Amino acid sequence: MNESRCDLIIYNGLERNRKETDILLFYAAYSVYEVVRVIKKRAVFLEDHLDRLEHSIRASSKKMLLEKEEVSDAVYNLINKVSVEEGNIKISFNYTEKEEYSLIYFIDALYPDISLYKSGVETILFEAIRTNPDVKIYNYQLRSQIYDTLIRRGAYEAFLVNSHNCITEGSKSNVFFIVNNIIITAPDGSVLPGITRKYVLDLCEKNDIETEMRCLLLDELDNVDSIFITGTSPKILPVRSIDDRIFNVENKQLRFLMSAYNDLLEEYISGEYL
Repeated sequence: MNESRCDLIIYNGLERNRKETDILLFYAAYSVYEVVRVIKKRAVFLEDHLDRLEHSIRASSKKMLLEKEEVSDAVYNLINKVSVEEGNIKISFNYTEKEEYSLIYFIDALYPDISLYKSGVETILFEAIRTNPDVKIYNYQLRSQIYDTLIRRGAYEAFLVNSHNCITEGSKSNVFFIVNNIIITAPDGSVLPGITRKYVLDLCEKNDIETEMRCLLLDELDNVDSIFITGTSPKILPVRSIDDRIFNVENKQLRFLMSAYNDLLEEYISGEYL
C-alpha cells in the first residue's frame, strides 16, 4: 500500500518520485507530523500547523529538519506541481537511528459524507491515555487498536477516557460538549491543541458564547444536550450518539458555529481573513 497518493513527493526539501523511494521511509518509528487541508489550492491555516509542528518537535527534544519557510515553499510547490484543487498534505519529520529526514506529500483524504453534517456521527468510548497529549506524534499501536475497534463497532470516532473517568479528546479529533448553552472542552495541556479547535474557541469568544475549559466526567453525559468534534478533515461535525446515548444534532449554538466556521474558511481561502 502506498502512503502517498501522488507520484511527486518532497524528500528533505527536494522533489522526488514516490516510486523511487523506499516505502519504509513513510513508516518511521518516531514521526512528528501535521496534516494540512488544501481547498482551492490554498493550504488552510498552514501557519498554525507549522507553529504546532515546531512546538511538537521542540517538546520532543528533536531538531527542525527544515525551516518553516522552507516547509511552506515545499507545500505550495507540491500543490502547484501536482495541481490538486482539494486534498490533504502530510508534513512528516522522521527520526530513526540511521537518519533524520522530512517528507511532504499528498495522502488519501477521508472527508465525512455531506449527509453526516445533518445527521451526526456515531461514536464510542475508549479507555486510553495519550502520553505527551499536546505533541502530535504518530502512535501506530494505539491508532491500530482504536481503528480495529471502530471497524468492529461501526463507529466514526472513539473518545478517549482517562483513569479519572474523564473524556479528553477523540482519537483523531477534539471534542466539544454543550451543556445548558455552555461549550465545554478539555483544557490546553491535556489534549492536542487542534487548529480547528483554536478557531472554534475564537468564534465562541467573538460571539459571546460561554466556554469552560475542562474535561467532562462520564457521569455528566446525561446532562449533555449536544456534542461535536473538530478536525482538519471533518471541520465541525455533529455527534449523534456515544454508544447507546443519543444527542441533539440541531442545537442552535452547534449550527451557528458550523456556519460561522465555514464562513471563516471561505475568508481564509479568498485571502480576506485577517
